[in-house]
Order: sequence, then structure tokens, then C-alpha cells
Amino acid sequence: MGPRYDAYFEREWQESAFRRTAAEAPYVGQVRAAIEQGIEAADISYPLGFRPDARQFLLVNLQDMVVNPANSVDPDQLPGLVLDALPNDATQIVRTAAAYAATAGDSDVSAHNVLAATAALWPDLGFAAPWRWEQ
Repeated sequence: MGPRYDAYFEREWQESAFRRTAAEAPYVGQVRAAIEQGIEAADISYPLGFRPDARQFLLVNLQDMVVNPANSVDPDQLPGLVLDALPNDATQIVRTAAAYAATAGDSDVSAHNVLAATAALWPDLGFAAPWRWEQ
């Protein structure tokens, strides 16, 4: 997506915590914090930036496809998932996505880079561990 969408995704990022209540999205604040920490810990080198759509892509997918299902089926695993696995996984995903963007000569990390990084890292991600989902 082009820069004209940046304002939309930035607004979504800023407002998501207010629209999603704890009942709808448990740990949404911690998921956002894990993403922010992952971006910071990845230490993306200038001039490469991390686009708003990439950040929002991580939030929507981690919240809606990882945290919410875990909360519905096995809420006891949420603290370990959100406080341990997600911060480490977010950092790995962001670092790998940044490497993909840099290799491609892109100026920013996009949601496409995040998707590719997540797919490549899948077997090594703590939130994707089979024991979390296949019991």
C-alpha cells in the first residue's frame, strides 16, 4: 500500500485500544506493547522505516488470530503467551521483515514483509508452538 494509506493505518493503531474493550480483546494493550517493543528491539537501521500498515497488520493478526482464540479455548495460557512468547516473536518477525525489505531495496518495512517473515519463521515462533494449539 502506498503512503496515502499511512494516515488510515496510523489512526487505526492509535484508536484500536479504545475501540477494543478487554472483553472483546483481552491483553490488547500488552499485544500493542509487544509490537512496539519488537519494533524498538529490532533496531531497524535508517533509512528503513516501519510502515503503519505493517504495525497494524501485526496487531490485527496477533490479537485476532492468536490471543482471542487462546482466550476462548484456554485462557490459562494467556499470560505466558502474551507476556513471554509474543514480545520475543514480535522482535523476530520485525527483524526478519526489515531484512527482507532491505534486501529488496525497499525504503520501508511493509505488511507484505511482515507476512513473509511470519511465514518463514513459523516453525520457530513461540506463539505458533504446536503444544499451544493441538491439545
